[in-house]
Amino acid sequence: MERLPKSWLGLATWPEKLGEGSMGLLLLWVGLAGFRQAYRARYAANFSEWGHHAISGNPLFSIESSQLRLLRPYPFEASLISHRNFVTADELTEIHSGGGSAVLAGREVLYFTYEQREEVKAFAERNHIPLTNRVNVWVLLMAPFDSWYDESEQADNELQLAATLVPLGIDAKEVYRIRRTLRRWHRFLPWNWVSIADETTPNQLDMLYLTGAGLLPRRRWYWYTMEIALRGTPLS
Repeated sequence: MERLPKSWLGLATWPEKLGEGSMGLLLLWVGLAGFRQAYRARYAANFSEWGHHAISGNPLFSIESSQLRLLRPYPFEASLISHRNFVTADELTEIHSGGGSAVLAGREVLYFTYEQREEVKAFAERNHIPLTNRVNVWVLLMAPFDSWYDESEQADNELQLAATLVPLGIDAKEVYRIRRTLRRWHRFLPWNWVSIADETTPNQLDMLYLTGAGLLPRRRWYWYTMEIALRGTPLS
């Protein structure tokens, strides 16, 4: 009788080989489950919602008298407000004069929808929160991914970019590193990037959604984007 070839574990009988195959399938399942869990843990508190609906245009916050109430789980796990239900007015250190964003604890930017801007400005006035202006750094950094970007004018665009960002401590090398990272994720999910660029001018919130379920270290990347957004002194 011909002898069965030994397996990679040195097993030769059919029951042994069947057990080896079952163990291999189990290890594969464990590996895939671990990979999925690592993916989920990057930013999205609800990975299924992120995967199926990508970027939602619905507001994250309800603007109340003296607090912001979250309407759904905050989508970025690294945030100070992940797993929280509200943000009080005294936690906000500044609000953009246009009403599009607020700064939490001096270190994290929260964004509002266009329709909420007047309500946000009234909230700032009611709670005596300073209104400030900041350079929208991420709009500038995301410019090459916008549908209106004219590559024939790239040299002029980059000169204007440098004139704006260098005083904030963001030099050409850092711009290159950031955009190199963004291009990796552009290649990973090109269809989502195209839909965003066609609908709006991409900003930091769009960028976080687009890179949010990736393999980047979640907290380091999230807080790096916040540090970039808040560089420089705001204009009152």
